[in-house]
Amino acid sequence: QDTGLGFPGERVGNLPNYREWRKAETATLSYGYGVSVTAIQLVHAFSALANNGRLAPLTLIKTDKAPQTTQVLPEAVAKTMQGMLQQVIEAPRGVFRAQVPAYHVGGKSGTARKTSVGTKGYAENSYRSLFAGFGPMSDPRYAIVVVIDEPTKAGYFGGLVSAPVFSRVMSGTLRLMNITPDNLPPTQQANATPVVPLKANGGRG
Repeated sequence: QDTGLGFPGERVGNLPNYREWRKAETATLSYGYGVSVTAIQLVHAFSALANNGRLAPLTLIKTDKAPQTTQVLPEAVAKTMQGMLQQVIEAPRGVFRAQVPAYHVGGKSGTARKTSVGTKGYAENSYRSLFAGFGPMSDPRYAIVVVIDEPTKAGYFGGLVSAPVFSRVMSGTLRLMNITPDNLPPTQQANATPVVPLKANGGRG
């Protein structure tokens, strides 16, 4: 559906009605085939996950008034997803290129095949690489989506191409906005040498 942002050229995307899913559609939809979304829609969805399942309206203008949010996903489900998305990045075999120094973040890579122009089906060797995520996990403040159209260097998978860009953009954003790091080292107490009071010898003043 339309995000209501009013950005020129925005499309509504495509999500087939679940009542029409056959076994084949159920399988392919599970890994993204047959679904199309805009980058704005994707970051909007990730912002709801980061906000414990509450969806806030999008705006291009910063306002001081707190937005009216809508609970679109149970909070428990959103928190479970937050943990899963964090593990996507931090697990031993995770998308380590998306890690942000000093912060815990969550996200997911994606690789989309582009459709052929004027014909049905997908184009050969034509991809969009993406990574979507949010952070910091201690108090999510920012959601970011990186989309690279037809990457030509270092492969085309999202975790390989878009994840490093996400890492740099998120790192710069959190530092620029002065967000407290998650991974601050514990304060080390200095081993101060006890001060021994000196006894005066009673010399002349």
